[in-house]
Amino acid sequence: MSTQSHSGPDWLPQSPRRAFWWAVAALVGLLLLWVGYRYVGTFALGLFVYYATRPVNKRIEERLGGAGRSAMVSLFAVVLPFIVILGLVLATVVSAVVGLRSTITGQFGAFVDPYLDSLAGIQTPQQAVDYVQTLLADATVQSGLDAILGTVGALGGVVYQTFLIAAFVYFLLRDDSRLVAWFEREVAEADSPANRYLRAVDLDLGSVYYGQLLTIFAVIVISIVLYVGLNLVAPPGMDIPQPVLFAALTGVATFIPLIGRGIVYSIIAAYLSFVAVTTDPVLLWYPLVFLFLTFWGLDNVVRYVVRPRLAGRDVPASLLLFTYLLGGGLWGWYGIFLAPLLFVLTWEFLRVVFPRLVRGEPLDAGTPPTAMPSTQATLDDADTDDVGPSPKGT
Repeated sequence: MSTQSHSGPDWLPQSPRRAFWWAVAALVGLLLLWVGYRYVGTFALGLFVYYATRPVNKRIEERLGGAGRSAMVSLFAVVLPFIVILGLVLATVVSAVVGLRSTITGQFGAFVDPYLDSLAGIQTPQQAVDYVQTLLADATVQSGLDAILGTVGALGGVVYQTFLIAAFVYFLLRDDSRLVAWFEREVAEADSPANRYLRAVDLDLGSVYYGQLLTIFAVIVISIVLYVGLNLVAPPGMDIPQPVLFAALTGVATFIPLIGRGIVYSIIAAYLSFVAVTTDPVLLWYPLVFLFLTFWGLDNVVRYVVRPRLAGRDVPASLLLFTYLLGGGLWGWYGIFLAPLLFVLTWEFLRVVFPRLVRGEPLDAGTPPTAMPSTQATLDDADTDDVGPSPKGT
């Protein structure tokens, strides 16, 4: 009996049945791409939270055991500080509302009184129906209802996206080892070019995202020390309001390259300048001191002390900074999280695969020597912002 010979790679379809299943695979792939496109921001932020949480999760799993239990604890360990920051913001808003209570009460009463008077005159069900119809036709009431519904919808969207991100991160933390084992068993062996490439991407993403999180927390701590310290020596009436809250905002603003923290500095300086002008213009020296200590002091501490200690893998900080700027401009808020993923995918392809393709060398002959510039040299020479690599071993 003769066997039918065929040429070409094994993964190419060799029969109508295999062609059918490859068509099914293409449809599944298109479906996944469509879902990923619709939720690209959610998945990009979820990847950031996953890689930022994974080092913590590994340490917790070593002590607690159990992938599911450690994943849940890790999520709370990383998400809880952000909940605290949100609580500080809400507390500040409530404090501001309480401070304006008399003004708000007076304006609210003047707005509501005519409607209450009309409501008091309702005596029959038909009058109630007519009143509701008239009320709904009122342009002011309609705009108010639209604003309320819009706010409720926005809050509902935030809650839904938060749930999706938490579920996505939880399952990645719990099952990442199983996914790696399945990939190496069914798709690409451990020493294959595809596996080496994806492992390099995984290490770089862990380095970049974890370093981003560490930098933010470092900025928050340093800002708290600086703002509270300035309040201790500030002239009377020139205290920085809510120093812990503004320190948290300074850290979160680090997500915005180059200008993020500067926005927070400028807001505080504008407030201090307003207080000085309205009380004693001689005190204008204090906002100038604040700007000097933040733009020159705090920024340089973060740039030249914090970031070099967090750098570890061969990811050029200058190119990464450009990637953040480009990602934010192209895709908006989620571009800050999506851009590093695309950059690392491209960077590791150029480092691991592309040199062998150009030279015509076998792809499975080991990782090619790195021909890219040194990360540390880039860090020393480039004046970049804070979002960058982090320690190796994540």
